[in-house]
Amino acid sequence: MSGRSGKLLDRMIAAIGLDRSSAYIANVIPWRPPGNRTPTPQETQICLPFIQRQIELVNPDVLVTLGNPSTQTLLSTREGIMKTRGRWFDYDTGSRVIRALATFHPAYLLRSPSYKRLAWQDLRAIAKALALAPLALSRCLHPLRNINVVAAIPESAANPRPRRATAHHARSRCVRRA
Repeated sequence: MSGRSGKLLDRMIAAIGLDRSSAYIANVIPWRPPGNRTPTPQETQICLPFIQRQIELVNPDVLVTLGNPSTQTLLSTREGIMKTRGRWFDYDTGSRVIRALATFHPAYLLRSPSYKRLAWQDLRAIAKALALAPLALSRCLHPLRNINVVAAIPESAANPRPRRATAHHARSRCVRRA
């Protein structure tokens, strides 16, 4: 994630004692839908097995979905982000259950700053869950909003990192503790 949304995400992650250099990025849909629109349910369902497998391989202690599309897709809910944010869900990888929390996408917070207080409450809950989680190789923040790659995540299509296992312009971040 880059631009204003990326900077806000950096500040959000830093607020809970983590940094972006330890972030894993994956994308539920590896392309930007025409007109920068929200992905259709058909598009997300086609790509869902790929992001599910990535989450399974990363094996995070906490999964955080940012925004409505990722929340509805990954947490199998039809409720909107206003009703799901701040609530813990169980995300089943098939081999284990991961605690998952939905919150607002940074791009939404930039458009609606009055919701930053609620996002801060969510971040505090995430920090508490990470502190209570057993020491593991990875922790996961999973921002999968719509696939507006240029505006919502990286503005450059060429941002490879050696430890990233997926497309460089993705939306899920698994944060690892050093």
